Formats: sequence, structure tokens, C-alpha cells
Amino acid sequence: MSQPHIYEQAMRADLIAPVRDWLDKGVVSIKPGANIFTFAPFVRSGLEVRGPWIITKLATDRLCFKWDTIYWKKYKHLAKGCRGCWKVVAKVKTLEQLWKVYKLQQRLGLPAKTGLDTREWTPDIYNAFWYSPMQQGLEGARALWKRVNDAVHAEVDPDLRVILKRACTEMEAGIGPSDQWPPMTEAQEIFERLLDSAWPDPTPERGQTTLVRMHYIGKWVRWAWAHGDPTWKKFASQPLMLPAVEYQTSIHSPMDFPVPTWDREIKGAIDDQPADDPDCLQMVEDTEEVQSILKPEIAEGIALVS
Repeated sequence: MSQPHIYEQAMRADLIAPVRDWLDKGVVSIKPGANIFTFAPFVRSGLEVRGPWIITKLATDRLCFKWDTIYWKKYKHLAKGCRGCWKVVAKVKTLEQLWKVYKLQQRLGLPAKTGLDTREWTPDIYNAFWYSPMQQGLEGARALWKRVNDAVHAEVDPDLRVILKRACTEMEAGIGPSDQWPPMTEAQEIFERLLDSAWPDPTPERGQTTLVRMHYIGKWVRWAWAHGDPTWKKFASQPLMLPAVEYQTSIHSPMDFPVPTWDREIKGAIDDQPADDPDCLQMVEDTEEVQSILKPEIAEGIALVS
């Protein structure tokens, strides 16, 4: 006798379907003889240079890659750890401010990162984060916010906005304001234990090397240039690309640029005169004219069915 609701149970416990694309691309594999996923060796090293962030100091009490990239983005599951994640964010406006915040993060020596906000759903182009220790809760996070807020206003810009937030922006966008998240249900607790059994903790991250950080600094300057941030001038000696020559009021004469003589006739141009009735599309009814511009075999086929 079959179990009731076996299909729904199987779908809820299907951990392969959400990561099928990763399996097909070789990003992950399933360990032979075990129900455990393993990442290909190239994944972590590739991520180190694809992201837009300089990790000033790692937050070792979090498993952000696992909780965000896998649990949230693939399984739409809000991890228990994310529910207890508090972070301070400085809403950086310019590359110059970003650099000052980066140097401030180095001086403070707290778990932090700074870099480019490349997400299309946020109005920011830069951001800087500090991570509050997980075990200190909201009270500890507010103490961190005050320390960072005071330092940013004193050393970077007194008008720079510094906020304290819970978890990731994507999570609030997905399931609503973070102060309204209900406690984890028993089903969610069980599902997270299932995920934990199949996804071992990733290899502990290492601090970024100078090679990687220099790569990111170059990306920062190009990002500032591309987004109209004039403070790029403080980090580069010349424009990253020369402006196009403009001719609308220039001293050039038409004689400087004679019209080229074509050595062949350009064929196939269509007269774009508007139709008599602009409210509708009109079919060309002159069959002979149409057939004259078609390949013979196509014209013959049209004649047979018309």
C-alpha cells in the first residue's frame, strides 16, 4: 500500500532538482555511495575573483556561501543563521568615500568588506559592511553600529548614512520586512537538517591575497568611471577612454571628409515610406513583385499554394 502524499514528500525532499544546473555544468557532484554534494575545486578560487568585494577581515562565525548561495538562492530556504545575522552598512556614494571606508575598516580590524553593489534592484553603486558577532544579538549589533557610525562620520563624511540591518536585502525582498519574519516552523527545522546532511560546510575561507585585492581596486576605478562618479580622477592619471570627436560646431570643413565613392551598388534597401493607413499593417498584394525578390524555389512554392 502506497504512502499518503508520497509525491509531495518526495518533492520536498528532492535536493537535486534545484541544483540540477550545477550538476550539469560540473560545478557540483554527488559523492559516490553517499548523499553528499561536493563542489568542484575550481569553484571557490573562481569566486574569489568574480565578486565585487574586498574582504577586509573574514566573519568566521558565518557560513554565508552555504546559507545564501545554496540554501536561499537554490532552495528558497531562510537559514537559521541568517535569522540571527546583523550587519552595519555604510551607504557609500563615491569611490573616494569607498577608499576612505576601506582604510577605516583596516584600522578598526573588525569583520568587514567593502566594494561595488552590482545588484540591479538596489539604488546603490557602492556599499560597505561590518558584521556583528552572531552570539551578541541585536544589543551587540547596536553597539557595533554606534562605534562604526561615529568612526565613519569622524573620518569619512559626517553626512554619510550608516544603518543596521538584519540578514540580506534579497531575503527581505523575497519574504517581506525582517521584523515580521515568523519563527522557524518544525517543517523548516527538519528541512534545514536535511540540507545540512547533504551540504557539508565549505572549506574555511582564507583572507584575500594582494593579487586579488589589486584586481578589485582596478574594478572599482572602472566602475566609478562607468557610473559617472567624478572621483575616479583621484585614482587615475588620465581618462580610461578618450572622448569621441564632436563635429556639430567644429572647425572642420566638409572638404576634409569627402563622401566616399562606392565601388558597388548597395542592393536590397526597402523604401520606408509610411503606409496610407498608419493604423494597420498592409500586405503587399503584387505577387509578381514579391516573387521577383525571392529565391526561385521559394517563389515557386508560394505560387503552388496561392
